Amino acid sequence: MNTTTETTYTDIPTANILSTVILLVSNLFGLVVNTLYLWVLGFRMPKSINTTWFLHLILSNLLFTFIMPFLAVYLITDPHWIMGSFLCKSIHSLFSAVMFTSVFSLTVISLDRYSFVCHPVWYRGHMNNRYASTICICIWGLAILFCSPYFAFRQTRLLEDNTTAICYNDYTLSGSIPQNSAIQLRWVMFSFRLILGFLLPFAVITVCYLSRDGSRKSVSSNY
Repeated sequence: MNTTTETTYTDIPTANILSTVILLVSNLFGLVVNTLYLWVLGFRMPKSINTTWFLHLILSNLLFTFIMPFLAVYLITDPHWIMGSFLCKSIHSLFSAVMFTSVFSLTVISLDRYSFVCHPVWYRGHMNNRYASTICICIWGLAILFCSPYFAFRQTRLLEDNTTAICYNDYTLSGSIPQNSAIQLRWVMFSFRLILGFLLPFAVITVCYLSRDGSRKSVSSNY
């Protein structure tokens, strides 16, 4: 008698099923809303500095909605990775790219509002639509640059049973980097992502908000 047991997709945890449903619903909602916003910003509103910022921010959100179905497939098939090596690299790299783009865009918007409120003369003399578009292009370039290491590190491999493929970060680059160095590299990448993807933007946004709020209170007190 064959007593081996096989993992079937009927054994999917309830949490994964619920998360998949939420992802797919969010995907449909995000596609409709972000596409509508892009259409309004791109075709129904006059081009300005503000519309440029939000156009690129919403574009990054729209790209994220394209990733959601793949994340849903991964949740359903977890721990299996059935989408191959190229998608393993591409999906996670694109996820990092849109994350950095969204965070950097929000940071630039905060800096823009701070400059407009606290330094209006300088702002009107230096900022225009062309500069805003150039800054957005630089944001996308930085995001692509910062996510590029994950395209190299992300790999697929078979587990010991030779039937389950997983998608993971291989900081040894298939054995070309010693294990001790790979551990250090993992912490470097984690710190890099934490600082540039959260701590530094959060600090800039907080300072801009507090400075802008303080400037408004100061102007109001003069009257």
